[in-house]
Amino acid sequence: MNKIDTDFTGIRNSAFVTLYAHWRDSLDRRSILHDSRAGGVMEQLSFDFSQFTRIHYTRFTIAARSGLLDEWVRRFLSDNLGAVVLDVGCGLDSRVFRVDPTPGHHWYDVDFPDMITLRDRLYPKRPDHTSAGAAVTEPGWLERIPGDQPVIVVADSLFMFLPEDELRQFLRRVIDHFPRGEIVFTAYSSLVKQREAKKGLPPFFERNDIRMRWTYDGPDDIARLDDRLRLVERHSQTELRLHRNAPLYDKLMCAFINIFPSGRYAGTVLRYRF
Repeated sequence: MNKIDTDFTGIRNSAFVTLYAHWRDSLDRRSILHDSRAGGVMEQLSFDFSQFTRIHYTRFTIAARSGLLDEWVRRFLSDNLGAVVLDVGCGLDSRVFRVDPTPGHHWYDVDFPDMITLRDRLYPKRPDHTSAGAAVTEPGWLERIPGDQPVIVVADSLFMFLPEDELRQFLRRVIDHFPRGEIVFTAYSSLVKQREAKKGLPPFFERNDIRMRWTYDGPDDIARLDDRLRLVERHSQTELRLHRNAPLYDKLMCAFINIFPSGRYAGTVLRYRF
C-alpha cells in the first residue's frame, strides 16, 4: 500500500497528536470516544507515530474533552433545525462522522488548505458537508458561508495556539456574521503556560513550535475578547463524569488531580453563547 506523504511543518502537525490519541483510546476495552476511524486513517499516512508512544494518560483526557464537544454539538443541532456547524482547526478529526448530523444541518470542516486536501483524501464525502481550506484567522473565508442560520463553532485545541488579537478578530467576525449561536472549545490556564515555559516543551512540540499563546483562567478572559459572549458551561478536562468509561487507573489519577484547584481547572472545556 502506498502511503500518503505528510511532510507538514509547524502547528499543522498537532493534528497527528490528536489522531494518535483517539486511536489509542479506541483500542481500550472501555474506550471513551469510540473513534472507529482513527486507526484506518493512520494506516494510510506516511508519518512516524512511534514518537508519540509516551502519550499514555493524555489520550484519556483528549478523548474525554472531544466526547463532551461532540455531545454539545449533537444537543445544539437537535435544538436548532437548519443550524450550521463550523469545526475550525479540524485537522484529521472524524467529528462529523461521530456526530453524524441529520439532513438539513450543513457542516463545514475548516483548516489550512493543505490539511483539508489531506483529509479529503482520507474521509469519504457525505451530504451537507463542505471542506473549507483557509487559515481560520484570515478574513474573507467566512463570507462564503451563509450567515442566516444559528451556528455552533467547535474549536478543539485551536484557540490556545492563537495570539490573543487574532482570536479576538476571529470571534468578532463569527458573532457579526451569524444571528446567534454557541462556541464550544478547549483551553488551558496560565499556570500551564508558565509551567511549559519553565520546563520546556517536549521535543516534537519544540521542533514544530507548537506552543500555547492564549490562556483561559475565567470568564474575564473571554469578556476582554468580546463581551457579547456569555458562559453557559465550564467543565474540567479531568471531571470524573467525562472519564466514566475509562480504566480505573485513569479515574484515580483524575481524582488525585481534582484535589487541587490549580490542577482541576488547568484544562477546561467551555461552552459560550451569543
